[in-house]
Amino acid sequence: MEFPSAFDARGLRLRPYRDSDVPALVANGNDPETLRFMSGTPGVITTGTMRSWVGASAERARQNPDRLGYAVADPADDALLAGAVVHVTRRRSSAELGFWVAPTARGRGVATALTRALTDLCFAHGLQRAEMFIRGENVRSQRVALAAGFRREGELRGVLPGVGTERHDAGLWSRLPADGDTRTPRLLPDLPEGGLTDAVVTLRPVGPDDTAALAALRGHAGGPDTPPDRDDLARHCAHAPARWLAGECAEVLVVGATGEVAAELTLEYQDPGAGRAELRAVLARGETAPELAARGVGLLARWAFGVGIELLAADEAPHHTRLQGVLTRAGFRRQVLLAARPDTGALPPPGADAPRPVVPRTALLA
Repeated sequence: MEFPSAFDARGLRLRPYRDSDVPALVANGNDPETLRFMSGTPGVITTGTMRSWVGASAERARQNPDRLGYAVADPADDALLAGAVVHVTRRRSSAELGFWVAPTARGRGVATALTRALTDLCFAHGLQRAEMFIRGENVRSQRVALAAGFRREGELRGVLPGVGTERHDAGLWSRLPADGDTRTPRLLPDLPEGGLTDAVVTLRPVGPDDTAALAALRGHAGGPDTPPDRDDLARHCAHAPARWLAGECAEVLVVGATGEVAAELTLEYQDPGAGRAELRAVLARGETAPELAARGVGLLARWAFGVGIELLAADEAPHHTRLQGVLTRAGFRRQVLLAARPDTGALPPPGADAPRPVVPRTALLA
């Protein structure tokens, strides 16, 4: 299994690193976005350290032939655009792909073309699986994986090294030869133009900057004795785009015309094959919040039905009259009464005498 040291593919030139790459390597090595997500950086990035790193690249390749490192250049002028690495595991006939893209080359499709080129290389040399490990906060790389035909299989705990003894969880993305390199279809596509509006309210996806907004909403909902943990909320917000990309759930904030957050809405697939999803809502304080939230629910429901969801259901807590009003205004109708599960989420044992409280369940059909 002899991999080439240099080749052209997908409009890119993959070759060994050269001394002429050092200035670009220094600039990229000190880029905050690169440092945030790259594992195993060679310490402090200076012209001297990069020159030494480039000089030792041939020896690194000789010592570990199953770790392939490539400089990625523009075929027209040989300018450095990105870097790539392929870790081959022969026992599993697989390879782990990694890359970085220089700040000046981002937004040009370089990462997607590079990922496809590396995957083509692996399959052309008989490997049966290409993998990428991507942290939940790294939405840009997850979009690249989807565009290159990779599928998310799950999350691995502590799989990526961080600074010192730090370890990071990461999603496992893979592609097989039979999958092809066409874009992986998504259960939950992006909102058109990044949001929905009816000129009174706007729906926008929850993101990393929404910790304070969710803390205010959930602190109110949970009561003064159960304040939400800010660190947990920060992680939740940072990973919300990843959950959307994976098709697990779409989380949005309902924002009024003056910028007030009226509600948090979560649409979560329960049975994608049958087109069934569940809606959860957390309302803000204030007299106008229910009316604004109802408008937001209506917008989200129409979008959901347009992307393939056929039944959208919501549980009503019997005491939560504000939420019942929101669902009624948005067109939901009572469907069935469900017995509430205990806090453990498990059904009571057969023959249990203690009755369970009844929770009304409402639904909206496409």
